[in-house]
Amino acid sequence: MTTQPLTNQELEKLAPSLFTAEPCFEASDKYHFISTISVVDEIRSYGWYPVSASESSVRDEAKEGFQQHCVRFRQLDDF
Repeated sequence: MTTQPLTNQELEKLAPSLFTAEPCFEASDKYHFISTISVVDEIRSYGWYPVSASESSVRDEAKEGFQQHCVRFRQLDDF
């Protein structure tokens, strides 16, 4: 975990799936897609900043970019 907030460029290197702009082709029509980076940006607006990011590996290459991912946040006061 870093001691400084991560930029979007750093997040993209660590977990490109955060920036996926559409749901997986297998998602139901009832599924409402929300981009993870939009959520990250919203959380930033409340004073929480990403300090680490990761994503799981995929078995099926067709699902690359849609895998599970994790972002950890800290408040600016913690830096």
